[in-house]
Amino acid sequence: IRPLPASLRLALQAACVVLGCRVELPAQVENLVIETGELTTLGPNTYALNTLLRNQGNLVLAWPSIELELTDANDKPVLRRVLAPADYLPRGTPAAIGFGPRSEQPVTLHFTLAGLQPSGYHTFVFYP
Repeated sequence: IRPLPASLRLALQAACVVLGCRVELPAQVENLVIETGELTTLGPNTYALNTLLRNQGNLVLAWPSIELELTDANDKPVLRRVLAPADYLPRGTPAAIGFGPRSEQPVTLHFTLAGLQPSGYHTFVFYP
């Protein structure tokens, strides 16, 4: 698959406004990798997850969703959450421009948990 030239993409997007369709970026999950990161305790019930998302392909891709699964000491899931691009992209980063080819995006999540003390986590990337 080759990317559309910008002028053609803009023309298609304009036509879709009239026709009620959408021109979307490719969704190729096989080109995405999420690195093992670090889950740290910042304070009582407060945590941070730092990881790295990579686009290993040659195309600009749509930003994926990330599933975060927190686990207990026996690696049993205690909480799952799906994060949309707006949840993990830096403030002011427009998701519509896509995830550049051969690029990386640091992901940092801060969250509070009441009554749960995770020991570990798993992350997965996917397109809904």
